Amino acid sequence: MLMEQSETPTRELTLEEAVALAILLQKNEQLVEAQELYRVERFGRLAQW
Repeated sequence: MLMEQSETPTRELTLEEAVALAILLQKNEQLVEAQELYRVERFGRLAQW
């Protein structure tokens, strides 16, 4: 059985969107997910330097 792909296009989050999402995850006690988002965002910003 094949999984159907979403027709919604994906894009990178802006810094503001990533921080807002991480805060929302923290408020919902999804701390592991929030930490991962912070880590990925921080790595992305460091890689751009």
